[in-house]
Amino acid sequence: MPKWKAHYDGARKYLPEWETEFPWLQKDDKEGAICKLCRKSLRCKKFIILQHSKSSGHIIKETATNSCKSVAFFMKKSTSEDEALKKAELQLAASISCHCSISSIDHIGEIIQQYSKGSVLEKLKMHRTKCSRLISEVLSVELKNELRDDLEGKKYSILMDETTDISSEKKVCLCIKYFSEKHLCVEDQFLGLVSVTETTGEALLNAMQTLLHEFNLNLKDCVGFGTDGANNMTGENNSVWSRIKQTSPNCVKMQCVCHSLALCVKKAFEILPSHLGFLMTEIPSWFKKSSERRGK
Repeated sequence: MPKWKAHYDGARKYLPEWETEFPWLQKDDKEGAICKLCRKSLRCKKFIILQHSKSSGHIIKETATNSCKSVAFFMKKSTSEDEALKKAELQLAASISCHCSISSIDHIGEIIQQYSKGSVLEKLKMHRTKCSRLISEVLSVELKNELRDDLEGKKYSILMDETTDISSEKKVCLCIKYFSEKHLCVEDQFLGLVSVTETTGEALLNAMQTLLHEFNLNLKDCVGFGTDGANNMTGENNSVWSRIKQTSPNCVKMQCVCHSLALCVKKAFEILPSHLGFLMTEIPSWFKKSSERRGK
């Protein structure tokens, strides 16, 4: 049998039809072949090209390339079906935020998808991560813009309270009450939650003004201030209320009725005899701890 001579391989030519079987292959400038994925030159011999396609390094790069979506995928135009699915996802996220815990969407989304064969909802893919993003990045932004437009140029009242959450971080909650020309009624809306490090009157007022500026509101237009009876909120000096009065003299203060009633009861118990106060405290406990006593 005659020996195979090396110049036989050198005389081989690149065949364009190889690209049909090996899409990652292209012709080299030197009449050879090159792998576009590995950037490796190959001899124009199908056996060598086939062996390269089975190598571990090439398989890893080919798998990674196939898993990546092309730019055309992200640039394609949305169809009416895609738009309908987006609206359904937003409505579902809004419903979850109002009525359920966000973790419940993991199960609800799968049920909807399972029993929606042949409809737009068949393609629904919604779990807690996506639902949280839709609420925080889409719905909240749009609702905030709508509230900002509705509040423009309006007189308003502020409801304010501060608390410490489970992580020991102090928060200030602000709600706003105003007349909505859009809905033709007086509305109460949640304005925001602000983190603070101090709870002095000055610090709380600065936190409130920071949030008001986000909605293009002026403190001069504040006609009402509602809060509990804490000194840093409603005190005559160095409180939030005393500073609001300097900017908006006609503002009306409305303290929480429940807090005021609690203070009245506390003062009343200081005047009552101790045995009578003890009796009034124990009567509810006597009935609360026994269903039989409550039944009688």
